[in-house]
Amino acid sequence: MRSATASVGSAPRRRVDASNNRVLLLDAAEQVFLTDGTSAPLDLIATRAGVGRATLFRNFPDRPTLMRALVDRALDRLQARERALRDDPNAFLELLRYCAERIALSAPLVEYCRRMDQRETSYRAAVARYVKIFSGPMRRCVKAGLCRPDLQPADVLLLSSLLNARAIHLAHKRRKLAARSWELMLAAAGIEDTHGV
Repeated sequence: MRSATASVGSAPRRRVDASNNRVLLLDAAEQVFLTDGTSAPLDLIATRAGVGRATLFRNFPDRPTLMRALVDRALDRLQARERALRDDPNAFLELLRYCAERIALSAPLVEYCRRMDQRETSYRAAVARYVKIFSGPMRRCVKAGLCRPDLQPADVLLLSSLLNARAIHLAHKRRKLAARSWELMLAAAGIEDTHGV
């Protein structure tokens, strides 16, 4: 009876530990890929996260699985930001600003996404989700006359490509590059930004 109680009580604990380990691994992967690139040895991620190699591969059996999880997490964060801005008439601009700031800190992930096979289901799903997140804010922006009236949801991919096109890995250039990309993207969309990046 005692062992049965222990095993029942330990299951939720294992689930919490597994969830925590996954977050630790994703955080570590972002840090490692930022400093060493997306081809860095995966063992470095396990070491940075403070978990064993087996835990890493139990969560992410290979590099593409890990990269897709990072993309999903980036989209989760973008969606959370969109929800927080739901009542803001400038939500479209603020989401673009958020992306510009994230690109400056996530150049390796951006580069990985650019190299993904566009025929892959995971790639198409990520792109569709990205466009959908921007769709409502863009429509409200157009309706309020705050941007070009001919903007369409798919145009966010073109605007994002202006922000992504020159993403580089040299830390001292990231902020300057992000600011310049931001200016060019705003000009293309016909948006006036009075606050700056």
